[in-house]
Amino acid sequence: MTPHEVAALVQALATVMATEPAKEFFNHPVDAVALGLDDYHDVVTRPMSLREVLARVQAGGGHDGHPGASNDNDATTKDAEAPTPYPSLADALQDIRQVWRNCRVYNSSFHMAHLRRAVDALDETLRESLAKAGITSLPLPSDLPEQAKAINAHITEIDIPEKYNAYLGEQLPYRVLDGWTVCVATDAFETAPCEAADFYDKWVLENGEVDGEGEGEGDDANRHTANRHDGDGSTEKNRAGNRTRVGVDQAKIENQPPPRLAAYGWLAVPTPLFEPADDLPGATGNGTQQSLPQLAKKNKDDEDDDDDDDVALAAATKAKAEKTQQTRVKVWLPRVLDWSIDYENPQSMWLITESGWYRMLDPSGEYSVLFKEGVSKKFDLAARAVNVLKQGT
Repeated sequence: MTPHEVAALVQALATVMATEPAKEFFNHPVDAVALGLDDYHDVVTRPMSLREVLARVQAGGGHDGHPGASNDNDATTKDAEAPTPYPSLADALQDIRQVWRNCRVYNSSFHMAHLRRAVDALDETLRESLAKAGITSLPLPSDLPEQAKAINAHITEIDIPEKYNAYLGEQLPYRVLDGWTVCVATDAFETAPCEAADFYDKWVLENGEVDGEGEGEGDDANRHTANRHDGDGSTEKNRAGNRTRVGVDQAKIENQPPPRLAAYGWLAVPTPLFEPADDLPGATGNGTQQSLPQLAKKNKDDEDDDDDDDVALAAATKAKAEKTQQTRVKVWLPRVLDWSIDYENPQSMWLITESGWYRMLDPSGEYSVLFKEGVSKKFDLAARAVNVLKQGT
């Protein structure tokens, strides 16, 4: 770390640690025994506190302390082993991020949302203090997967701020995802139909677990992939030419598991009706959002205009992402477990992960064709069947 970074981070930590939430919950290591948290170290495998971070930052800059950062119950001793300085600002921020993550992971239930909101507020305070010192471009999480970096995602599910969560009394949060794509977990540019999300788990039930937890490493993953799109939104055929989408038939022939699927897109702050809060009142997706019934009707009535629609949708999605970049964040979802359609209000499609339910708004431009060929047609057929059943009762 440079002397300027050390001084700026010491000041930022002093500001954060002087707040009441930090004093109560985050400045010192969690004493799981005293608090009766018998499962704490089973859930939190890498404990961290702001005071531990501060000590290492100060060790890198020759600081003996900082006003406001060492006044509350300083438990350090001069005889203790000197802490190891951080090699870089990114390493220090990663440990601060670990403090926030531990809170989110251990206090994941909906009735502990106030603690997660406190984490978000402290993180914002830290960022504002660093910005005042001229540090405005912060490094991404050092453990961000390469697949996430490839599509310019900023976070994974573990770092999602509380403002993107909504609850209906269940344990898992509901979220809104726009400009989304479903892909193979090992390659963000290998798109896959979202209706194949549960194929891997079904295969495991029939055949048992596989080495590598079915991640489909190397060529195995590529053998079952769908269309590949480049970073500019263009598409190309699979490298093997004749491979099937997520290789369901081929997987059966070779007795190989289909790949696990991931997803990515822009998180939007949800309204109580699970619409994006940054859209204008009465608007749906800044003029681009369409319901599943509308997409299904478009498939039936406008099949000849698909190419023009795809170009327009790609442009609208890009414009929306640029317009809402202050309130939205691009997220990488490392594993999609299943998908679902809600036939009630709002009629919508959802992706399900281990950490939440995601209402899917507009697919990304490069994914829209695959989406309309699959889920929207399935929805049209299912909606017709539901309507027939309702009319018969």
